[in-house]
Amino acid sequence: MNFKALSAFSAFVVVALAAPQGETPLTVSIQSETAPQTCGYVVLSASGGTKPYTFTIHDAAAPFAQIGDSYGPTVEDPLVWVGLKVPTGTNAFFQAVDADGHVAATNSIVFIEGPTDDCL
Repeated sequence: MNFKALSAFSAFVVVALAAPQGETPLTVSIQSETAPQTCGYVVLSASGGTKPYTFTIHDAAAPFAQIGDSYGPTVEDPLVWVGLKVPTGTNAFFQAVDADGHVAATNSIVFIEGPTDDCL
């Protein structure tokens, strides 16, 4: 077996072992019709994994630091998260962690100006 094949096989084994066994993988998505707003709200939906879920917001640039508060643990679905303490223009993503520690994230999205910035 050559090195490339061994590397590909090793990566597959690591992913297969890290995936939750016997359950639906955790996913999270943004359900809002518009981009999240500073001091506004977002609608998120999480499924799979093991409830409850805890949600966080992270900067889309390395080192992917958490921004603002976390939400949860919760079993709400969909979740309406209000009072997002993220400045306008921030490129960020939402992350969900289930009760077993499995992690899922949305694509990154840029926060738009909200009705106020008093929450910052």
